Amino acid sequence: MQLKINAPFKNKDEVLPLIEAGADELYCGYLAPYWKRRFTDLEFERKGGGSNFEDLKELEKAVKLAHSRNIPVAATLNGLYVANQYPALIRVVKELSSLGIDAFIVADLGLLLWLKEKGCLQKIHISTGGTVFNSESCVFYKQFGINRVVLDRQTSFASMKELCQDNPDIEFEVFILNTLCVYIDGFCTFMHAYSFHSEQVKAVSNPETKINLGLSYNCRSSADACCLNYTIKVYDQKKKRVCPRSKIRPVFFKHL
Repeated sequence: MQLKINAPFKNKDEVLPLIEAGADELYCGYLAPYWKRRFTDLEFERKGGGSNFEDLKELEKAVKLAHSRNIPVAATLNGLYVANQYPALIRVVKELSSLGIDAFIVADLGLLLWLKEKGCLQKIHISTGGTVFNSESCVFYKQFGINRVVLDRQTSFASMKELCQDNPDIEFEVFILNTLCVYIDGFCTFMHAYSFHSEQVKAVSNPETKINLGLSYNCRSSADACCLNYTIKVYDQKKKRVCPRSKIRPVFFKHL
């Protein structure tokens, strides 16, 4: 079995350094101006920012550069979309297809159906938002012609091994370390945007919520909204407080 490294990028200048560092594949997002004007950047994909292009011509140059080194490029379309977003979403898909994007990373079932009905030529990767933990889920997604499943961060090594053995006809991808999220993507309702916007906003605090926006991808205590410290108060039916701990922090990567 050959393992490959898949790395995110957000501008053309990162393409060659990533390839020279050992990346076998690249992925990014495209936040179209018409989408951002109507729906903002928080609703397009799970991270709300990060490795997103906003200029289609710049993305085209980056894709051509990667292809010149025989490196495939995938595009993230891994949000969950509602009906009035679909016209703009389909426009994004068509624009990305015209650039020669090699694969789409998808979570939304409606988008999967549309891609299958239209005979999508790109490979389809199921995002962590697709929430695959067992082989039956793989069987379900295979009907859409998928090529790869990106496993949730909580998947144990034993489960990874079993999934690979039971499904030799598809590829599996896992995160090594990114934003240190401890929750299940497909069930998470956080707006994952703090860590992206913190690149522009340094150490700015909201006095009401006491949320520090000067976050870091490398700091596990504040890498994302779901990793901040929260004060938890637990009461019984008689409204008597039963939780002596004032702070609850997530436990990171117990299975590793």
